[in-house]
Amino acid sequence: MFGAHVVVHDGTVIGDGCVIEDHAVLGKRPRLASGSSAAGEVSRLELGGDVKVCSGAVVFAGARVEEGVILGDQSYVRERSLVGAGSVIGRGSVVDNDVNVGARSVCRRGFT
Repeated sequence: MFGAHVVVHDGTVIGDGCVIEDHAVLGKRPRLASGSSAAGEVSRLELGGDVKVCSGAVVFAGARVEEGVILGDQSYVRERSLVGAGSVIGRGSVVDNDVNVGARSVCRRGFT
């Protein structure tokens, strides 16, 4: 189920039963600064089944979000991160690049 004004970038994989609310952005490609030490291409975004992406959330390409996760309003999940099954990423929280959030974790604003 998709809300209004959702943006889904090419290559994004969305599992069955996902709910994507208004103004969410999925699979956004990161822009690296000229002096960045990150190397190589970023893989596609993969959302597991029954994920809820709330209003205004942005999930970058290269992230993996496992089954049953809730991404709160205006949360960000950056490239090369993993959000484990059943986790909740709270409103306005940022999961920065190269971070793994364990299964069934609850993250509040300012977590990473």
